[in-house]
Amino acid sequence: GVYTSQGTIRGQYYPATISDPVTLKPIPFVPQHIGPFDFPTNYGGQFVDLGLGINVTVPSGAFAGNTLKFERLQPVHTDYNGYQLDRDYTLNFTWSYGF
Repeated sequence: GVYTSQGTIRGQYYPATISDPVTLKPIPFVPQHIGPFDFPTNYGGQFVDLGLGINVTVPSGAFAGNTLKFERLQPVHTDYNGYQLDRDYTLNFTWSYGF
């Protein structure tokens, strides 16, 4: 199993300043937040995952040195900070060759 703890982002959003081309005075700019991902409180959380995998290595023959690895990671517990998309599972497939 895997336990991961990710803290929230501690930062501040500072918008860019736009200047009037004629007077060269700064124009106040209101940031346009387009989604929940724009807010630092919506990052991180605590996650517990359970993984199961298999490794197959070919020792001899035409495919000698090839290794196939397959792993599935299933979330067991998730505690998000703020609003985030849900996690279903993770699949990982690796093919490597050693010589």
